[in-house]
Amino acid sequence: MEERRRVIAANLEARIKTSAEREFYARNMIRKELVDKANNGDIEGIKMILTEVAAEAEQTGCKPRATAEVRNDGGQSLLSIAAQNDYFDLALWLLTYYKDLDKDRWDLLDGEISPEARVFKANPNSRDMKGWTCACIAVFHDSRKVLKLLLEHGGDPNIRSSYNKN
Repeated sequence: MEERRRVIAANLEARIKTSAEREFYARNMIRKELVDKANNGDIEGIKMILTEVAAEAEQTGCKPRATAEVRNDGGQSLLSIAAQNDYFDLALWLLTYYKDLDKDRWDLLDGEISPEARVFKANPNSRDMKGWTCACIAVFHDSRKVLKLLLEHGGDPNIRSSYNKN
């Protein structure tokens, strides 16, 4: 299967002709890698990728290719994946790490966050494709520690889904 994946990826790369297609492919590969790392609870892997993305965006002056808000095919953010799998450490890191980046920044106004911190910031009320928030997903999957953490960081359990449920 691994060999088949490599052949498919090589064929896809061979069909890329324009810079827009190359950029789309690169963004999609970063997204898939971040989602895989979140499914495995790999905080260091996510940190490494997002650090590289933030540095590249700062260096080029362009929009970052990915953030902590990337989604899987079901529309779940990295934080909702952590809630689903009861990865407390990953959820804590996603909700707090960006704050530490700006701790010693003197050039930012009150309430302002740096472009690097924006790459790492996760929304505790992000929704998946069906409208379920991270808190709803944590409740459904009985992730009590992650739910408590989400509520402490601004997660709203009263937001209704597409099915008008909360």
